[in-house]
Amino acid sequence: MKLIEEHHINSAIATANNLSEEEIDGFVSRFKEAQPILFVYLLAVCEDELDDEEIESLFFTGVIIWYATQLAGANVPAVTSETLEEVDAQNAELLSKLSPDDEEEEIIFDFESLVHNHAQPNLLEFALVSSFDDEALDHDSAGLFFMSLKTFIECLDKQGGANAA
Repeated sequence: MKLIEEHHINSAIATANNLSEEEIDGFVSRFKEAQPILFVYLLAVCEDELDDEEIESLFFTGVIIWYATQLAGANVPAVTSETLEEVDAQNAELLSKLSPDDEEEEIIFDFESLVHNHAQPNLLEFALVSSFDDEALDHDSAGLFFMSLKTFIECLDKQGGANAA
């Protein structure tokens, strides 16, 4: 998938922030139609770990990310369940490698390196800021929020790359 620039993300945020209640439904319907697998993923991924407000925030952050790809003209085909399973497994493996043996220890990420070495650094940085600057999220929830958005972004990128190949 082509690189999504910061101005696409900012435009997507501005558009989402200016939607009326009626327009939000249409916006979400467009996302659901374009990316049905990711639509379900965002609603279900952390349903046992996050509360309803956190899931809603995760969902709308994902929709903004998707819309930024639309504004950039990325034309990503619908993500397949196979792509989601593959990307989710890769991120689970990454987490297991970073997980300490002692459950009391925290997982330490080099976020700067993770973002700047990513295929979609602007989207991942947006996900990072959205996750850890949200005062409603505690540290553990913010980590889940971020990893869910990372998976979401990588699914779009992988499916978009498969389309370009």
